[in-house]
Amino acid sequence: MARSRTNHARRKQNSAQGRSADFPVRQWLKLGAASAGMGAALLGFSLMGPSTGTAAADSPTDTTSASPRASSSADNDESSSTTDAAPDSTDTGEDADDDADDRASSKGSNSRRDTADTDTDTDTETESDAAEIDTAAEGVQDRAAKPNLVRVASAPVTVEDDAAVQEEDEEPPAEVKQPPAPAPPWLRERKTWDDVVADVLEKWNDDTVAWINNLNASDDAKANLEAAMRSLRRTFFNQAPTVDPVQIEGFLGGAISGKVDAEDADGDELVYRLVTRPKFGTVVFDDDGGYTYTPGEGFLGVDTFRVMAIDAGLHVNLLNPFRRMGTTGENLINQNAIRFDFTYEGDEWTEERREKLEEVAASLTAYFRVREAVTLTFDVNEEDKPGTLASAGSERISTAAGYWRTVVQNKLQTGEDANGEEADGEISWNWGDGNEWALGDEVSSEEFDFSSVAIHEMMHAFGWGSTLQGPGENQGANREEYDRFIVSADGRSVFTNGQWSSLNDPKLTGGDRGLYFGGKNAVEAYGGYLVPLRTSTIWGGASSISHLSDATFAGDDQKIMNSGTDEGPAPRVFSEVELGVLEDLGYYVVNPENPPYATDEESEENGAEDGAEDGGEDEAEPARPPVAAPTALSPRRTWAEVVADIVDGLSARNQEWIDSLDVSDERKAELEESFATFRTTFLNQAPTVDPVQVTGLVAGVITGQINGEDADGDAIRYRIVSGPRQGSVVLNVDGTWTYTPGAAFDGVDSFRVMAIDSGLHVNLLNPFRGIGTSAFNLINQNAIRFVFNYTGDDWTEDRQDALEQVARDLQEYFRVNRPVTLTYDVNLEDPEDPERGLASATSPYISKLPGYWDTVVQHKLQTGRDANGDRADGTISWNFADHEWALDGEVTADEYDFVTTAIHELMHSFGFLSSLGEPGENLGANRSRFDRLMVNVRGTRVFFLAEWATLNDPKLTGDDGALYFGGSNAIEAYDGYLIPLFTPGEFEGGSSFSHLDDFTFDGDDQKIMNAKTDTGPGVRIFSEMELAILRDLGYHVVTPATPPYAVADRRRL
Repeated sequence: MARSRTNHARRKQNSAQGRSADFPVRQWLKLGAASAGMGAALLGFSLMGPSTGTAAADSPTDTTSASPRASSSADNDESSSTTDAAPDSTDTGEDADDDADDRASSKGSNSRRDTADTDTDTDTETESDAAEIDTAAEGVQDRAAKPNLVRVASAPVTVEDDAAVQEEDEEPPAEVKQPPAPAPPWLRERKTWDDVVADVLEKWNDDTVAWINNLNASDDAKANLEAAMRSLRRTFFNQAPTVDPVQIEGFLGGAISGKVDAEDADGDELVYRLVTRPKFGTVVFDDDGGYTYTPGEGFLGVDTFRVMAIDAGLHVNLLNPFRRMGTTGENLINQNAIRFDFTYEGDEWTEERREKLEEVAASLTAYFRVREAVTLTFDVNEEDKPGTLASAGSERISTAAGYWRTVVQNKLQTGEDANGEEADGEISWNWGDGNEWALGDEVSSEEFDFSSVAIHEMMHAFGWGSTLQGPGENQGANREEYDRFIVSADGRSVFTNGQWSSLNDPKLTGGDRGLYFGGKNAVEAYGGYLVPLRTSTIWGGASSISHLSDATFAGDDQKIMNSGTDEGPAPRVFSEVELGVLEDLGYYVVNPENPPYATDEESEENGAEDGAEDGGEDEAEPARPPVAAPTALSPRRTWAEVVADIVDGLSARNQEWIDSLDVSDERKAELEESFATFRTTFLNQAPTVDPVQVTGLVAGVITGQINGEDADGDAIRYRIVSGPRQGSVVLNVDGTWTYTPGAAFDGVDSFRVMAIDSGLHVNLLNPFRGIGTSAFNLINQNAIRFVFNYTGDDWTEDRQDALEQVARDLQEYFRVNRPVTLTYDVNLEDPEDPERGLASATSPYISKLPGYWDTVVQHKLQTGRDANGDRADGTISWNFADHEWALDGEVTADEYDFVTTAIHELMHSFGFLSSLGEPGENLGANRSRFDRLMVNVRGTRVFFLAEWATLNDPKLTGDDGALYFGGSNAIEAYDGYLIPLFTPGEFEGGSSFSHLDDFTFDGDDQKIMNAKTDTGPGVRIFSEMELAILRDLGYHVVTPATPPYAVADRRRL
């Protein structure tokens, strides 16, 4: 059954002021019996009495007719266009005079139609009512009612005496969709000089990029030019950050958290400084501008503090020489600051229904902020008029001429109570008339959405509504604040000192392009256009003006504050336009990240941290063909290595010549011996050494070996050049050694050994070769310690032990020059985060300035210096809730390998990660050391002065040759080829660029640092290529003779 919702005047005696409150009403039209007393001859025609504007009687002398009134028009056979606006009830005697006063204090009429009522057929009707004569001349503005919105089949009706018999089809008030109306300059937000400079720089940026793209130059040259332009802009035209602080959690109770939400147009890293402390609590900030507020003594639900966001750099802007160092923002804290006190009347308000209304009211605190804690009081009762759905309203705070807030609106914005002990507002609900209401999240096609209707009605009490009525009925100058912002299509206000001109009457029904909301915030949110209001071609009574245009905001773009709705799910989340309107009405509103009642599509998506992901069903991509590294990226060779190659080449050619001779084998042997003697005597090479500690890295006896080799086969003698400082060493003739720690040993020591080959040490190609080769022997024992601070019950003792064992075993690969202790905060993945993976680990960069920087963990391991003081060096998060984990050597097909995932994640905190994000999101020049070594398919660096050029964006998703790691050690370990990085066709946050390519390193060739893993045994041993990448990142790493977890068939699947 099609139904419509309208609002009509619901009058209430006010003995103190002699005025009434008119509240908006949700109403639907239903086929059925007419009211009692109409006669027994009903033939199926159902009258829609409530839709014609019924007014509750103020005194026993009021009379109400349930039948349509007859009227005629000599000029128009279709007589329904204006007469439907007349009220069905009349006031006599003193009530008629009272109504004139009521107009000054009553809530503007608001109506919301059923969207199913879209019939635009022209129907005829006749109405008569003696009470209709000259009410406008008497100064009485009764609330206009909407004509019937449901087409009803014609049927004869018998009525008494003067009631006419009418066969009619009634049409809904059709609304014409108006073309977009650009807002004039005076209705736009006034720009600051900072805004003007930002616009100039943005245009210069766009024009420069376009010019570069049109150059006849290589792509690499264009990318470097673009990056140079960005560097120039950052250095000499640097903009201050913007801030938009918002509280995220704790509106009703629990932990209070939020974020400063700062952005920098140049991509500079930001630091945050507390400028003004909160009065009634304490606040703690993290590096990303997130904060946690802890209430203290005296906290009553509201507190504030100010934070400055400062961008890293010199803060020079030649177009804005007085640009500020940073930008401050006020952070407004609310917790249970808006309370609702509902006084219920009526048996239909069951406990479940009360709880739902209170839940909806409480949900509004996610949008609204107040500076003083308030309690809003509402009288809540049952609607006593047939056909209505619901109504809500609040009186204006004054009857004088001007634009006034409602009582509810005034209390929220000022904290002041304008009406004493009386309720601030009233809500009425119709639980009868066959209405079915959905109180939960699921709304069927036969139910009305309680949550949507309740939010809509509450907004009318909050001041979303106009005092305007039908054409010819708009005398007086007592207006709502909402009326202040109503404009014509050219952006001109339609009121003059609150007075309405009858010249504007055509606009009320869509003529002259109708009416618009012209508040600056709403205009900005609507892209610089005026916001169209509902102006139906037939005056829609309560639905007109006080709602957004149904014709414009239709389909998937419907809004909460549309006029029309129907059974079934309805909007429950405020749009940016609606929040802009509320801002113009004087509210402090925010757009929450996770709005109440939002679906997954409506919720704001958060960026995910880097984390291991499970091996889902990926669309297969072909492995990239090998790409040979250019000579410039190959390791730089020493002269001794060049000479060695020459000698080896000479030896090979000499051997080929000997082998080609037609002589006896004995003669060939003599020639080979002769050449060997020549080589050893005149081209003698120094030995090579590769010292390594073999045992005692964690505990026990410390031993190692020099690993000396001589290309000429000369005997090698070993001599200690400089001894250890904190212990003693015994060096054996074969180059092995044993170190004994002394009392002062702190975990790190070293000594030097020279390997000397026998002979004259003459090399005609290298006349300055030394008598031997010296080597630095680095001793570590328990030199890298880990301190894990665990949070979360899922971190059981056995899981803690497993993580700590993995961390200790990394000492088999890594050596440090100073003993260090790495601290990690270890917690659990957020179970509410839809982007959560298996685990994640990270470590911040040591600087926020432009450049390529180590992570804090990386810097401490390589220098021994702590770059972040008392804070943890890194963080680890783990998802035990969604997955099964194998902690020991036996990993079943249904379990994830804890060891391989832990190694993988720790390497990210060690610096195996990129700062790059998805295409278009890479402003800034604060980069990782890993980024410095990233190249394109031609082996050219993709960063220039740490700036990223948008011309390189296609590479981020695998196009234009994708991206590679181009460190010299890694290239050498990968046989002279560039190392392909993971760049899938669709950007994957936390995976793209910071891993090796899954499609190249697959099957038995998978690596620890692949992007994805699956259940079953994973790879636990670093490949030579991965160790080489770590060397390029600045680490001293070795390949252990017996690596930890050296078990066959350990693979990342």
